[in-house]
Amino acid sequence: TWGKINNSIALYQKIADVKGLQYVATKNQLEGELKIRLVSLSYLYTIIDLIEESEKLTNRLVEFSEIAEKSGMMLAQDVLEAKVQAKQLEITKYELSEEIKNQFLEIESLTGLKNLSKEQIDFKIDEEEMLAVMKLNPDEVLAKATSTNQENIQMLHQLESINSLAEKIAKGSVNWK
Repeated sequence: TWGKINNSIALYQKIADVKGLQYVATKNQLEGELKIRLVSLSYLYTIIDLIEESEKLTNRLVEFSEIAEKSGMMLAQDVLEAKVQAKQLEITKYELSEEIKNQFLEIESLTGLKNLSKEQIDFKIDEEEMLAVMKLNPDEVLAKATSTNQENIQMLHQLESINSLAEKIAKGSVNWK
């Protein structure tokens, strides 16, 4: 009977340990997801700025093309191609704006904050950190991801111990010990 009590105590302690690891792993996952979304927003805004510059240039190209067509220096087809290019930029900008809205919705969902705007988010990308990660050897990254220091791996080891203890308790009950 004492063996079952001690094993039960050990079992519940291991379950508590797993819950603690689960909390840390979930917290790290959410922090990582938030950081990814903030980085995405930053790059999306940068891309939109570049598209807006391209739109200005493309609109000038359309104007010059129309003038050139009127003076006989350019074909109507060339003018249409310039207009299509301008429309493609407009469509791309719209799609990026929609993606920005989606990123904000996900950030709001993660943080519980509502009606966020670009002005409320002061996030700077650490380019050096990103470059350092990109330079890592893929095998090293895999080794770190599957290291026994990772919470998810630690949880799996703890769950193995829990199963072992539960099995001992079950055998003790069957054998009347």
